[in-house]
Amino acid sequence: MIGVTSQISTGTTGEQGNIGIGFAIPVNIVRNVAAQIIKNGKVAHAFLGVSTVSITPQIAKLFNLPTSKGVIVDQVTKDSGAKHAGLKGHSTNVVVQGETYPLGGDIIVSADHQPVTTAEQLREAVARHKPGDKISLGIYRDGKKKSVTVTLGNAPEATQ
Repeated sequence: MIGVTSQISTGTTGEQGNIGIGFAIPVNIVRNVAAQIIKNGKVAHAFLGVSTVSITPQIAKLFNLPTSKGVIVDQVTKDSGAKHAGLKGHSTNVVVQGETYPLGGDIIVSADHQPVTTAEQLREAVARHKPGDKISLGIYRDGKKKSVTVTLGNAPEATQ
């Protein structure tokens, strides 16, 4: 990968130097951010407007979900692109062995026709866009698969 190093892990057992683990920001993101700063003096991040919970095979089986992969929409942010597109958050909480699961919301299984199996993958798909772009989401609602197009908004200042 070509990018800008953002973090490096150093020895924690009294060793000096690094242990060969580094984290980098991909060069395409660096280009985008640098161009926005030069042009506007600030960076605008795309915002979908949902909080989600990743589905595991165990959760899918336990609750008889229509898919074993994806993310359940827990909450939809007021006045967000997700809200305007009609995405639905959970309608009930179910507690099993002390764990609370949000159920009844849409299940997102793809973004821009690429599989989404974790909240991180959904965040990455949104991050490839800028505010005002449209993103296509594959979802399950009430057991039926459908597609929804969402116009992404600007991320609130506190989350940038």
